[in-house]
Amino acid sequence: MTTLTGYGDSILGERIVYVARKRSRDRLIMKGGAHRGISGALYDAKCWIERPIQIKREPAEESE
Repeated sequence: MTTLTGYGDSILGERIVYVARKRSRDRLIMKGGAHRGISGALYDAKCWIERPIQIKREPAEESE
C-alpha cells in the first residue's frame, strides 16, 4: 500500500476511514448547487480508502 506523507498529497474515495488523535470542528461547505459537504482537519491521523470511486466508462464505439 502506498503511503503519502508529503505536503499537499491527497486521497480520493467514495468512503475514507480515519484514525486520529484529534479533529477540528466540522464546517459546512458548499459543494455545488444545493449540495453541501463537511470539511475539517485531522491531527496525527492515518486514513485509508475503504471504497474507491467507481469511474463510469462509456462503451467504445463500433467502427464499420
